[in-house]
Amino acid sequence: MHLTFQKPGLAICVQSRPAESSLPRVYLMDISYFSGKFESYLRYKEIPFERITVTHAQLLNTVYAKTGLMKVPVMQTADGHWLSDTSPMIAFLEQAHPSAPVLPADPARRFLALLIEDYCDEWLWRPAMYYRWAFAPDRALNRLRAGREILSGGPLPGRWLAYYFAARQYLVFVRGDGVRRETRPTIEELYLESLSSLSNILREQPFLSGSAPGLVDFAFMGPMFRHFSIDPTPASIMRQRAPEVYEWVARLWNARASSFRARWTSAPRFDSKNWDAIFLRICRDYLPYLLQNARAFRLGRRRFDHASGGVLFRRLRTNAYRVLCRERLRESYLALASASKRQVDRRLNAIDPHWAETLEEDIASGQQDAYELPHRPLPPVGYLEKAWRFLGGTPRDRPASRLKQNNILH
Repeated sequence: MHLTFQKPGLAICVQSRPAESSLPRVYLMDISYFSGKFESYLRYKEIPFERITVTHAQLLNTVYAKTGLMKVPVMQTADGHWLSDTSPMIAFLEQAHPSAPVLPADPARRFLALLIEDYCDEWLWRPAMYYRWAFAPDRALNRLRAGREILSGGPLPGRWLAYYFAARQYLVFVRGDGVRRETRPTIEELYLESLSSLSNILREQPFLSGSAPGLVDFAFMGPMFRHFSIDPTPASIMRQRAPEVYEWVARLWNARASSFRARWTSAPRFDSKNWDAIFLRICRDYLPYLLQNARAFRLGRRRFDHASGGVLFRRLRTNAYRVLCRERLRESYLALASASKRQVDRRLNAIDPHWAETLEEDIASGQQDAYELPHRPLPPVGYLEKAWRFLGGTPRDRPASRLKQNNILH
């Protein structure tokens, strides 16, 4: 299926859509982890787009109706197709806009970049949500922002719904993600260690990928931009302990590909010891978590325990989407040519000689087709379903019931 896009240029950000507009529409939130990641990528690539800051009504009536999730960012292409999920969206757009590529050309480096992207998307999610909803100043600020930016115009006053929203976020993404008194120091250590690693890299080069931005920059932009550099508690820590990272956030937000073409490099220096702590977290904590989560999914268990950083995270929710994440990583690793696989093994075996064992088991998510881009049309959304989703939101897993109705899952 052929999709048409505008030629690269400065992003066009407007709040309404003229009838004659032929630009892709990007639905996002200024409060959103993944919106910051994706918008930074679009700005850097200079892909023109129409910026739609969504309300709760738009999440229900447009985003959920077209993608099956009340999650942003999503893109409606100029010819009416729908894209969601930042990792495949970026891969999709890289094919449509090949100039100034953000993916490394070398297959081994590309796999390591994708591995880091997945780690940033999924493993740094917990500390990002912890700092946002477990500390009173951060919770108050984001409750106010949610009431004004997302929940206004609903059946109840936005400030009332904001209290419910904040409580739900805390219960689902903090308490529901294993945060307890005994695990809090481990979560805080992960943030501090991440700042230290990134600072060491950025003392030697302007971007994490080298002299110009690449995929790992946009991956870390997810947690570092809209959460850690803005929410009061982690932002104060970043300014005091890692001003290099604070500066990098602004530098990346302001970066444009047309300024880097003469000195573009697609070869991140993953062999540098400055990446060791990040790869250690991936090999020691994140990949074993993905394996345990996938095993729980295969057995039909809703919750499981996972040891990380010397503590036990109890009763973690089994996450079907992260089974798909592991499935994608496994397929990418197995698809490497022998020479590239040896390069990856040499780098990661130096960190943990058993890391590849976490990708040995073939555990299918059953969601590959559901996340194929562009999305296939979904059945209409009924009133009761809208009311339920208004109160409960949607999980990060796609709602299988609607997909089965449309023969997307079998």
